[in-house]
Amino acid sequence: MDEDVRSAGATAPEGHQVGVTIVARAARYTAMAQVVSQGVRFGANIVLARLLLPADFGVVAIALVVVAFLDQLRDLGTGSALIQRPQADQVLRNSVFALNLGMGLLLGAGMFFLAEPLASGLGNPQSTGVLQAFAGIAVISSLGQIHHSLLRRDLRFGELAVSTTVAAVVTAAVSITGAALGMSYWALVLGVAVGESVDTAFVWWFDRWRPTRTISAASLGSIWGYSRNLFLSNMLFFFFNQVDKLIISRFLGAAPLGLYTMAKSTALAPVSSVSSVVAEVTFPAFSRRQSDNVALRSGYLRSSQVVALVTFPALFGLAAVAEPLIHVLLGEKWVDAVPIVVWLAPAAAVQSVVGSSAQLLLAKGRSDWSYRWGLVYTVVLTGLTLLAVQWGIVAVAAAYTIGNLVLAPFGLMLAFHHIEMRLRDFLRGLLPHVLLTAVMTAAVVGATTLVRGAGASWLVELVVGVAVGLVVFGGLVLLVKPPGLAAATSLVRRKVHG
Repeated sequence: MDEDVRSAGATAPEGHQVGVTIVARAARYTAMAQVVSQGVRFGANIVLARLLLPADFGVVAIALVVVAFLDQLRDLGTGSALIQRPQADQVLRNSVFALNLGMGLLLGAGMFFLAEPLASGLGNPQSTGVLQAFAGIAVISSLGQIHHSLLRRDLRFGELAVSTTVAAVVTAAVSITGAALGMSYWALVLGVAVGESVDTAFVWWFDRWRPTRTISAASLGSIWGYSRNLFLSNMLFFFFNQVDKLIISRFLGAAPLGLYTMAKSTALAPVSSVSSVVAEVTFPAFSRRQSDNVALRSGYLRSSQVVALVTFPALFGLAAVAEPLIHVLLGEKWVDAVPIVVWLAPAAAVQSVVGSSAQLLLAKGRSDWSYRWGLVYTVVLTGLTLLAVQWGIVAVAAAYTIGNLVLAPFGLMLAFHHIEMRLRDFLRGLLPHVLLTAVMTAAVVGATTLVRGAGASWLVELVVGVAVGLVVFGGLVLLVKPPGLAAATSLVRRKVHG
C-alpha cells in the first residue's frame, strides 16, 4: 500500500481531524437508522411472508420497479449536483424544487393513465391498480426530494435518521395491520403510501428551507452538465439493478417474481444496511475534499474495510444457513427461494465494497465516466439475464452473481484511476477479511452438515449455524485484528471523545 495512504491519518492537519469527526458522527447516525429500519423491514417481511402469498409480493414488486424508474426521471441528477456544488443559492434551490415537483406531477399523471398498458407489457395485469396508487405516492415524495438533498449536503444525518426510522416503523405497522385484515397486496401499497407521507413531512420539519417564487432556467443550466451525466448513469444503474425483475415478470410471472424479490431482499439486506450508510455519508464527505487524493484514498480504503468487517461474514454466513433460515422464518411456501439466496449472497458481498466506488467518481465531478461504466454494466447484465431466464429464476440469480464478479474489478480500476490508487493495494487491504470469512463459512457449513445428519430440526440447525459463525468469526477477529477492526474502533473512539 502507498505510504501516503497509510500515513494520511497521522499527518493530517487539525481541520482534517475535525472533518473526520463530523463524518464519523454522520456515519454513526446513519448506521443507527439503518440498523433499526432494516431490522424493522426484515421483521415485517417475516410477518408479511406468513400472511401473504409470493404472488402478492410479485404484484407490488413490479410496480415498485416502475416507481423507482420514475424517481430517477423526477430528480434528473439535480439532488446530487446540489450536494457536490460548493455553493447553492436560493434561486438554484427554488429551480431544483420546481423541477422536482413539476416532473413528479407530470410523471405521476403519465403513470396513472398508462397503468394498464404498463402492467400488461410487464406481464402482470394485476398491477394496474397498484401502479395508479403509486402515481399519487410519487407526487408526495417529490415534495421532499430537495429537503433530503439539503440535509445530506449539510451532513445533518441525525435528522435524516429520525425520518428514516419513523417512516420504516410506520410502513411496517400499516402493512402488517392491512395484511392481517385481509387486504392482500393492497396492504403493502397502503404501508408505502403512509410511510412516504410521514418521511416527507419529517424532512420538511427538519430542514426549514422553503421555496420562493424566483426560479431560473439559467441556474439549472449551471448544473446541467454534471446532473445530465449523473442522471444517465443513474438510469443505467437502475436498469442494472432492476432488469432481472422486469425480465422475470415478463417471462415467468408474478409468483416467481415474488420468490425472487423476497430472496434478493433477504440477501441484500446487510448490503443495503451498511452500504447505504457509506454512500449517504461518503459522497458529501468526499465532495468536500474532492481535490485531496490522499484523503480520498485513505477514506475509501478505511470505509471499505469497515464494510467488509460486517457484510462479508453476514452474507456468506447467510448463504451457509439459507435453508434452515427460510424454513424457520418464512415457511414452506418460500423454500424455493433458498438456492436464489445462496447464489445472490456472493454478489451482495462484492457490491458492498464496490458499489461506493461510484461516489469517488461523482465527488471528483466525473459523472460522465459513471455514465459510461453504467452503460457497460447494463448491457452485460441484461444480456446475461435474458440468456438465463429460459432456465428459471435460479439461473437468473446465477447470471446476476457471475456478471457482478466479472465486472467488479474493472469498475474499481476506473474509479481508482481518478484518485491515483492501485487495485492491488485495495485488494491487499481486504485480504484478511476474505480469509477470516472463508474460515468462518467452512466452520458453519461443517457444523450444520453434522447437525442435519444427526436428524435435528431446522430450528436447531439454524441456531447451531449462527452460534458457530458468531463464535468462530468473533474469535478470529480478536486474534487476528483485521484492518476493519482498527478503523471501526477509531470511529467509536471519536464518538466517545467527540
